[in-house]
Amino acid sequence: MLTKRKTAVICFFMTSRGGHGTAEVSLGLYKSIQGDKRLFEFKESKIKNGLYLNNIKKLFFLLRIIVKLKSYFHDNKKNIIFIEGASWIGFSFLFIILSKIFLNKVFIIYHAHNIEYEIRRKKNNFLIAFFSKIFEKFVYAKSDIATSVSRHDKKKIKELYNLNSSIFMNGVHSSRLQIKKINQNIPKSFYLY
Repeated sequence: MLTKRKTAVICFFMTSRGGHGTAEVSLGLYKSIQGDKRLFEFKESKIKNGLYLNNIKKLFFLLRIIVKLKSYFHDNKKNIIFIEGASWIGFSFLFIILSKIFLNKVFIIYHAHNIEYEIRRKKNNFLIAFFSKIFEKFVYAKSDIATSVSRHDKKKIKELYNLNSSIFMNGVHSSRLQIKKINQNIPKSFYLY
């Protein structure tokens, strides 16, 4: 008897509406997956300055998703999880740990959108950057496939963690593209996104 493949895409941010680069890339990936698939996305609070509240809610989201995935993958043998890496790497780190403990027979693909440590080193304090580096190394080591968006990022991952990654360039699904004719005088080799 053939086992049907089931695929889950985990996003620690709102994806289904699109509207910004990260969501469009993740939505494009989801739309490109064939067969039985589900999108699990985090819906952020609309509270002004709700960053800390959202981060606490993401921890509960992690637990809820593990329970939902256990039910979704129930007794299936070909289970694939895409973790969309466009949120703080600590959530992907915790998700992988929980997956290894509570989910059987899952193949984890970490879909990186950037190098998390590089971003945190520039934008956050030393402690967050330090932990981000540790978590990112773990995520790249423990994923069955971990990706980079370019040759430059692949090389940087090798330098930082001595780990190999697969290049998986970002893209937008063709169904999300809107082609409109503009009635202005613009150069012929000009694209709008």
